[in-house]
Amino acid sequence: MTRAFLVAQPRFHLDSSSPGAAGSIILDQLANLKDGQFRAVSLTRKNPSQGKVIWIRENSILWRLLWRVMRTTSLGKSLGRRQTLMLFGVFLWALWIRPKYLIVHTTKMAFADAIARLCRWCDVIVYHHTAEDQNRPEWQVRSAVTHCRGHIFVSQYALSQFESGVKTLGCQLKNAYVIRNRVDCRRFRPDKEARLRTRTALGVAEDVIVVLFSGRLIRRKGLDVLVEAYGLLDKDLRKNICVVVAGAGDYGENGNLGEFESYRPKWRDLVVQKQLVLCGYVEPSRMPRIMVSADILAFPILMPEACGLVVLEAQACGVPVIVSNIGGTTEYFCDGVTGIGVSPGSARELAVAIEWLAREREVRERMGAAARKYVLRFHEAGSYGGELEGALKKFEQTEGM
Repeated sequence: MTRAFLVAQPRFHLDSSSPGAAGSIILDQLANLKDGQFRAVSLTRKNPSQGKVIWIRENSILWRLLWRVMRTTSLGKSLGRRQTLMLFGVFLWALWIRPKYLIVHTTKMAFADAIARLCRWCDVIVYHHTAEDQNRPEWQVRSAVTHCRGHIFVSQYALSQFESGVKTLGCQLKNAYVIRNRVDCRRFRPDKEARLRTRTALGVAEDVIVVLFSGRLIRRKGLDVLVEAYGLLDKDLRKNICVVVAGAGDYGENGNLGEFESYRPKWRDLVVQKQLVLCGYVEPSRMPRIMVSADILAFPILMPEACGLVVLEAQACGVPVIVSNIGGTTEYFCDGVTGIGVSPGSARELAVAIEWLAREREVRERMGAAARKYVLRFHEAGSYGGELEGALKKFEQTEGM
C-alpha cells in the first residue's frame, strides 16, 4: 500500500532544472525510499532513474480537452493551465492508489487547498520550499491552513516566517515540521580526475583558485556583489583567482545573463583575461563536475531564502563555502567550520573571506574536509526517509489527540 503520495511543483523539471532547484531533490529522495510506501507525481518528462514516480503527459489529448473545459472557470483562472491539469491528475491517481497522505510541494497555496478539498479521503500536507509562502493572497493562505492536515518546511527560518504571517491573519498553524534538504553524496563527492577534466574544459589552470557562483542570474542572488568583491582583492592575488559562473538568466537559456545583461560590456575584459568564466545554463547531471572543480563556493544572496541547495552540494564535494548570514541558508553550513558567513550585500566582507581562503590553503582544505563530514552526517539523502517517517508519525499522533 502506498502510504504517502508526493505532488511535485509543476514548474520544476527533474531533468532540466536550474542549478540548485529544490524540486528535483525531493523526487530524487522519494524515489529511493521503501518499496511501495512512497510514490510521486510530476508533469515533467520521464527520467528512468525515478522508479516510483508517476508521470502525467501534459500534452495528451485528454488533458487538452480538460483544459478547454476548465480554462473559463474560476478555478482554472486561479491556478492556470499546468496547475489545473496537475490537480485533476493528482485526483485520479490518488483515487486509484488511495494513500493515507498527499504531500503537496508547491508555492501556490490555492493549489494545495484545492487538492485538500478535492481529495477528502487523504490528509494533505504542504511541503514549503520558500520563505515567502506567507505573502501569497490572504484567502489562499487562510484556506490552506484551514483545510490542510499539516505543513513541512525545509528550515526553521521558513517555518517561523510562515507562522508569523499566519498569525497576522488570525489563524493558528498546527502540525508543522522541519525536514531540511538532503543531497546525494554518491553524486556530489570529491573527485580529482573530474576536477582536472572540468578545469581543462573551462580553460582554467590547476594552480588557479576557482571561486564558483551557481544559480539563476537574478540580482537577489548577489552575483554583482561577488564581481565587486573580486575587484577589491589584492591585485597580485587577483591574477591567481578565477570566478566561474554556472547559471543563466532564465531556465534553459544558455548564455543569457538575465538581469545582468547590462553588465556584459563591463565584464568583457574579465572574460577575455579568463578571470571570469560564464558557463551559462548547466544541466544537473554536470553540476557535480562543476562543483569539484571549485576551491570556494560563493553564495552572496541579498534576500533571505528558505534553504541553499548549492551550499549543500558544494560541501558534499569538499568545497568550503562563503554564505550570506541571512535566512534559512545559515542552517545549511557551520560558520567558521565548513565555511564563512558574511553580511548580505557587503562586497568588502566577501572580499576579505575570499582572500583569506585563497591565501590559506591549509584552512581551505580543513574546511573542505569538515564540510564533507558535515553533509554526510546531517544532510545525506539516505536519511531522508527516516525524517519523513518521523514527520508522518507526528501527524498521526496529533490526529488522535
